[in-house]
Amino acid sequence: MLEAWRAQLDGWLQRRLAPAREITLSQRRIFIVPSKTALGLLAIIALLFLLGINFQNSLVYSICFWLLAMLLLNIFYTWRNLAGLTLATVGVEPCFAGEKAVLEMELGNARQQPRFAIELDWPGKTRRRPIW
Repeated sequence: MLEAWRAQLDGWLQRRLAPAREITLSQRRIFIVPSKTALGLLAIIALLFLLGINFQNSLVYSICFWLLAMLLLNIFYTWRNLAGLTLATVGVEPCFAGEKAVLEMELGNARQQPRFAIELDWPGKTRRRPIW
């Protein structure tokens, strides 16, 4: 079932985002998907909310809404950190079927705004930190 959902999501992304050599990340191109940790935090927030309702405890409400606000601020600052970056393909080394393909990409920052903790990653492959 997970594979079918993933295939459907990949098809939707292919229809939504046309392939290009260079893209600038904008509101339409940034997808912030919660991790397992974020989903766990949402479950804890929901549990706290239910406990606050059950015991009519305003302190539990405060903690619940504070955690939810921190999660939403995290999403906003993640978007702000990525918005405006430009990804461009520089070159591809020739390879045969079954070999590792080496793709050189350039990450550009048109604004002078500093960017924090950006990593380029592909599922199941080695992770590379950008060279600034």
